Amino acid sequence: LKIAYERFSLKNKKLLLVLLALTLSSFLIPFAFLNSAKNTNPFPRDFYMGVTANGNVTDTLKLIDKVKDFTNLLVIANLGLTENKNSLDTISDYAYNAGLNFFVYMIYPSPYAKFNYDPFKWAVEAKGKYGDQFLGYYLWDEPGGNQLDRGNFRQFDNNTMPYDYRDAANTFVYYLYVQMRDFIKIDKLVTSDYGLYWYDYEAGYDAVFCHFGWNNSRPLNIALCRGAAEMHNKTWGAMITWTYRSAPYIESAPKVYEDMVTAYQAGAKYIIIFNYPQTEPYGLLTEEYFD
Repeated sequence: LKIAYERFSLKNKKLLLVLLALTLSSFLIPFAFLNSAKNTNPFPRDFYMGVTANGNVTDTLKLIDKVKDFTNLLVIANLGLTENKNSLDTISDYAYNAGLNFFVYMIYPSPYAKFNYDPFKWAVEAKGKYGDQFLGYYLWDEPGGNQLDRGNFRQFDNNTMPYDYRDAANTFVYYLYVQMRDFIKIDKLVTSDYGLYWYDYEAGYDAVFCHFGWNNSRPLNIALCRGAAEMHNKTWGAMITWTYRSAPYIESAPKVYEDMVTAYQAGAKYIIIFNYPQTEPYGLLTEEYFD
């Protein structure tokens, strides 16, 4: 090759160099664009990973600054904040400007709730203000699990027990739907749960986050939640929650990471870490978990 090259005329040498340059650029330019796209949007399409924010306004803003460079989701989970419009607006604005998508924890605005605004109107305005970054309402928490552990399944009209299991299931779905129906027009409605996933979807949830925690079986919860989601043509996710009832509450950082990978490989569209209580500057999580 060297001898052949030396026999080329100067004109041919220049032509050969141009051809080589074009050939190399045809390989390198696509890689450059791919790397650029990867750096600007490191998350797969429609995949969300983040933490819950359960502290006050100041704590939540600090948490946003801490996680904004390596997460794309925040669940504003402190009802004391979401009941107050000024607090909610402050946090939502900050999360939006930080580039985070976010859910807002919500309950029905009954006379017992302390809302100083209309949550239905706020959601409509938020969608116009924040666009796709406002994902919707995280409506209640563990409706199925609470029914299993604390519900009595009594009929509200005559205070009698259901006739059979089908009647019990229909009763649960109906009364959950009644409390959800005013919210259903508000983009996505999500919750986390550890049981009755199928019936959560039947009532109207768009996504349910199955619990990864305690000593429960990850494969079993994935199968039940993902199966229910796919049969309802909905999405699902994982909420990594407590393993212990006292400090450190959550499993070790390597175990949390292992759970996140398990959920992702199983097809979860949401992976969230339950970051409560406020035992550290940023909630429950220490630097080891952030790393």
